[in-house]
Amino acid sequence: MTEFGRTPNARFQLVHNSPAPVLDVYVGNTRLLDGFSFRTATPFADIPADRNLTVKFAADTSSSSSSAFTSFPVSFNTGETYVIVASGIVGAPGPKAFKLFQKSGARELSSVPGNVDAQFFHGSTDAPEVDIRLPGGAVLFDNIQYGEFSGYQSASAIDYKYYLTPFNNNDNILGAYIAEWSQHPGEAVTVFASGYYSGVSPAFALWAAFGSGVTVPLQPVAVPTSEPAAQEGISVWPNPATEMVSVKMYIKESEELTYRIVDAGGKTLQAGSFGQVNGGAFSETLSVSSLIE
Repeated sequence: MTEFGRTPNARFQLVHNSPAPVLDVYVGNTRLLDGFSFRTATPFADIPADRNLTVKFAADTSSSSSSAFTSFPVSFNTGETYVIVASGIVGAPGPKAFKLFQKSGARELSSVPGNVDAQFFHGSTDAPEVDIRLPGGAVLFDNIQYGEFSGYQSASAIDYKYYLTPFNNNDNILGAYIAEWSQHPGEAVTVFASGYYSGVSPAFALWAAFGSGVTVPLQPVAVPTSEPAAQEGISVWPNPATEMVSVKMYIKESEELTYRIVDAGGKTLQAGSFGQVNGGAFSETLSVSSLIE
């Protein structure tokens, strides 16, 4: 990958999530990448900031930026960090067209030493709006549709089973995948939905792009297509938490639901009410970032 000279810079990672084509990538007339393949990513690197740039894409046989089949204007703020996903279908019209999806506030490493910080990008053009949850019901990434990024979740560097479900029915499992975060302590990762949900090749899959530029598929595992969330007790994830905590439980009947967060010594750090809630499955997300010193 071409390195840019000293200048006001931002940091960026580019993920190739458009099926089939191998691409050459240019910034202006400068070749950034040669032979950039589907489901690969760059490591984070510097890019000029506080100016207007043009990112151009050409077939991998290109000799210059004049061969580009499409281009996109971009700009970056000095000192900011971005993940950019090239997604969609080359040559397709409308919402499924090839384009860039850009998110600021990206993380190169975990915000908590030893944890893994994960975000999700929905990059499958024909897949429905989805959630990703854990066994037992805790929803990690909620109501994500094509072209959207979730926020980050920071959690212990252990292996997790991710259940992909429709956004409005967490008991219906569309697929289950193993996220082997035990091998990546201290890292940040973008999990991205890739391929065609309809079964056309390349088939739908979840992939992970780490800050180093390494990309790996999340291995699918067989589970029942219907697995109700836990009907007893309460699940809280992640634990420990640094920003947001997801709470999920089953409530037998309608009642006012209150909560209290305490430290190891029993001191109340935060308390509140979820209000009157109906019986059945209940889930909510709480911000705990103000409690972290």
